[in-house]
Amino acid sequence: MMKRTSVFTLVVLTLLLSVVTGADALADEITRHAPDYYKPHYQHLVQLHNQEIAAQGYDMVPLGSESVLLPVTPIEQIETWWCGPASLQMVIKYVRGTSPSQAELATYTKTTELGGAIVLNMVSVLNDYVPGYKHLSLNDINFYGTVKRSLHNNRPAIYHLKTRDLPGYNGSDYGHYVVGNGAEFRWPDDVDPDSADILGPPTPPEYWYTYVDPWGPVLGQHRVSADVMELSIRRNAGLIISQ
Repeated sequence: MMKRTSVFTLVVLTLLLSVVTGADALADEITRHAPDYYKPHYQHLVQLHNQEIAAQGYDMVPLGSESVLLPVTPIEQIETWWCGPASLQMVIKYVRGTSPSQAELATYTKTTELGGAIVLNMVSVLNDYVPGYKHLSLNDINFYGTVKRSLHNNRPAIYHLKTRDLPGYNGSDYGHYVVGNGAEFRWPDDVDPDSADILGPPTPPEYWYTYVDPWGPVLGQHRVSADVMELSIRRNAGLIISQ
């Protein structure tokens, strides 16, 4: 009996250690891309963000199907490592009508061929042209509500992700930035949204995200399910840039 108990205890401790190690690795990855994220002042900003999302009702499941799509013009990244500057250029040009060049934005964000641009530099430069953006971890926010509010405010988001599961990459896995310009919520056809809060839907609703990719071979607008988008973001530190 003691031997079985010892084996069980060892298994539990191993599982707990793997969970803690995974959480520590994610925290390290977030800190690498956003060194200020876990500092008290920034965590306070994240809390305020969530309070605003809740107060404005963006954390609620919609009662009916809905969608929002911003007509962001695709801009191709000039260098293979300039997806960050190209994404910034698309957002700034959409909001302001003009934008600095990709070369200028690459300099401002300290983009390098080896490491690209870190999220903190991206959001800092973006706020110089379009104030109000924050870098946020999917672990700490309502993703759909956050993006929907940003789009309702006519402000595209930027997603920091891995490309393996995205259309056109055929399994190739790169760190990448794309511009989030659409969000969609769909009740299945057999659900009455007016009674969903009482009876519960027989099948789950669907979330979809539209984005603009700056990489030449797949340049343009694409649409993927929430599962694909969230997994792609989480595989690259789980950070987005949004209002």
